[in-house]
Amino acid sequence: MTLYKFSHFQFNTETREFISPDSQQYLRKKVADVLQYLLENRLQVISKEQLLEANWAQAEYRENSLIQSIREIRKLLGESAQSPRFIRTVHMKGYEWIFQDVEIIAKPEIEKPNISSTSAIDEYQEQQQEIEPVLDEKRKNVFSTMQRLSVVLMLFIAVLAAFFLQPNQSANNELAIKQTTQSSVLVLPFDNNTGDDSLDWLELGYSDMFTNGLAAKINSQVIPPYVVQGVLAQQNMQQIHNDSQQIIALLDSLNAQYALVASVSKDQKLLRFNYRIYDKKEIIATGSVPFPELPSSISDLVSKVATNFNQSKVGNDETNIVFHSDIAQRDYAQALQALTGKGPLLAKNYLNAALINEPDNAFIHLKMAEVDYLLGHWQAATTSFSQLLQPPHAKTDVRLGAHLGLAKIYLHQIDLIKAKQHIEQAITIAKKYHRNYLLADAYRLKAQSHYTNDQFAQRHMLLNKADAISRPYKSLSNEAEALYYLGSPTNVGPETDPFADLAENQNTLSKALDYYYVLDNKLGIANTLHAIGQNYLYDVEKRYDALTKAIAMYQEMGVVKPQIDALQYLGFFFIQYHYGQLAIAPIETSLQLAQQLNDKVGRERGQFLLGFAQLDHGINRGLQKRLIALQQAELTFKHLLNNDNFYNPITNADTLFMLGWALSEQGKHQEAIEQLEASMSIYNTLGREMSVVFAQYSLMEENSRLAQWQQVLALSNSELKSYLHGLYQARALFETKQLDLAIATYQQTKIRFGQQWTPEDEAKLNHALVSQDKGFTPMPFKIKSSHLTYCEDMWNIESIEVLEQLIKSHSSN
Repeated sequence: MTLYKFSHFQFNTETREFISPDSQQYLRKKVADVLQYLLENRLQVISKEQLLEANWAQAEYRENSLIQSIREIRKLLGESAQSPRFIRTVHMKGYEWIFQDVEIIAKPEIEKPNISSTSAIDEYQEQQQEIEPVLDEKRKNVFSTMQRLSVVLMLFIAVLAAFFLQPNQSANNELAIKQTTQSSVLVLPFDNNTGDDSLDWLELGYSDMFTNGLAAKINSQVIPPYVVQGVLAQQNMQQIHNDSQQIIALLDSLNAQYALVASVSKDQKLLRFNYRIYDKKEIIATGSVPFPELPSSISDLVSKVATNFNQSKVGNDETNIVFHSDIAQRDYAQALQALTGKGPLLAKNYLNAALINEPDNAFIHLKMAEVDYLLGHWQAATTSFSQLLQPPHAKTDVRLGAHLGLAKIYLHQIDLIKAKQHIEQAITIAKKYHRNYLLADAYRLKAQSHYTNDQFAQRHMLLNKADAISRPYKSLSNEAEALYYLGSPTNVGPETDPFADLAENQNTLSKALDYYYVLDNKLGIANTLHAIGQNYLYDVEKRYDALTKAIAMYQEMGVVKPQIDALQYLGFFFIQYHYGQLAIAPIETSLQLAQQLNDKVGRERGQFLLGFAQLDHGINRGLQKRLIALQQAELTFKHLLNNDNFYNPITNADTLFMLGWALSEQGKHQEAIEQLEASMSIYNTLGREMSVVFAQYSLMEENSRLAQWQQVLALSNSELKSYLHGLYQARALFETKQLDLAIATYQQTKIRFGQQWTPEDEAKLNHALVSQDKGFTPMPFKIKSSHLTYCEDMWNIESIEVLEQLIKSHSSN
């Protein structure tokens, strides 16, 4: 173990503990590694390549991660790249640790036990340290049981075989498959070998229904056919026909006992269902069954294939999708295929057609409710889901799907009580009937409910739990969805998720996007592009491009709610870079859509963002204030507050906070204080720590402008929580002639927030020093505004010139 001491800081290389005069924290592993490497090689210019080779071997997006780590270290040290005390950026070369007075205290290592037989969990925990932030002791306790598996499942190459077999059964069929307690059957996607492109829905739509039917007939676990599609995409391989060795390798890689490979061909006027069943050594059963029509055949075909397993279930075929109409069954299968490829609008057309022939089919109604949810027809979806929970709709999959659907709707409406009720019901059913994929979905919804309450630790535990239980039999869609959820940033305001690693998420989101493109899943592509647009570490152009593409795709698919969210985030994106005038158009479009959808939560948030955009446009940033824009912002915020019935208490607090800023910019400081105090009260109740800090230093500014210095000091307490906090507290101490404390506070602010320290701040410190030596003289500097910045350290502003070019292009279009 080595303990480094330099300036006012201490760094323990073993525990990754970093101690400053006012705080103690545990660094992310990558941050700690970079800091340790620079200290070990101090007073030398270290190239980026050296740092990357030492700390990011075989990792993607490692240069972005290095830059982010350097930023975090500089923030800890309170310095900027422009005025370095510790780390100097050497142009075109790398970095150099330049602070010379470094004390090193080395302690002997404690002998560690032999870990040559470390368990899988121990190995996992070692790997996790490479990607997870080091948590403080409280969070360590919360996360002690969390297991995060590898992001990408490494699997062997899979094969989809197509055959023209003879009608007679193979003699191998006499070897009936023995039942085992752990047996599982892998169903590969069916191959359309008819030469008729209109039957392409056989691949997944028909094979998915076949799988459901087979699961109801045998005791083995039946692994869905889209697993193979995922494996092939993950390995970037094409399907290889008639390769028994590869199919057997697939069985080993997925830990399955049997594989069913099937194709449909034409035999004059008849269709023919051809199949082979493999175990881990050889083909053990084959068959070729002629039939006149595809939809009506599924029940008979399932029964014939099931006899090969000699594992008939006792009881009703509860999980089997039963169709009485050939046409309805075909339309339903085509809807399943269209839902991922073309989007919910086309899927709804097929489902409407299916309902004409089978108006009472619960499975069609369930899928229709899911499509209505995606299209934003929430009232229709809510009604349908609720009806499906009533008798006679008692089938397991129907009830489970209905609970999940209602949970999603109530989460959007921030009705957490109802949402949690349906999530728990879904979890109970999924566990009882071993529906692991749907259990993972339920845990992800539960994670979303925790995020709404800023319970970030619980959220990440559930996301990783969902990711783990959906393995090893994970489809590409499951994999992409898990990556999307794990990689989605959640920071849309001052409150940040301390467990989110945006650099790692870049890698995660890129993989998810690749998978969705392979699947041609347009909704997944759009969702992931939306998440990329929210990741602050991507450059400005990539974020802007991702957001605009996502919005266009949502519009093309007719998916309204995600379109509202993406339009509002595009507005917030412009506000981030202080181009509020450009934010107004997308936000107003989102409000029109929210009105059509009757999305009260979206309308509420959109109104707040509209006022925020108007405020941002009106604030003086070197130009003259735009009074009309400020007045518009005030009216927008007050109109929203007059509703007096917020669906989201966070939006209520944010509106009060920003109204305070709008009033302050117009010189109405006493009114501003009233609004800011009300916002801080709500933030405190909700436990939103960063928002409390924002409200606190905004109140300190307002009282400073009214020369109410004692109120400023009463708000400041003792610990410096932000750069502006330090400036306002120091000014109040100066004005109350507590010069020693004022100077100490200025100096402490300079050390802790050196990256934000300006020449004007230095002049204030010097003035206080002169006043101490030669007698008090009034401070000639104006109060610094808290309204000129908004979380700038949370996003990448290095490519601001690119954004300006994008804005010019945006304006010309």
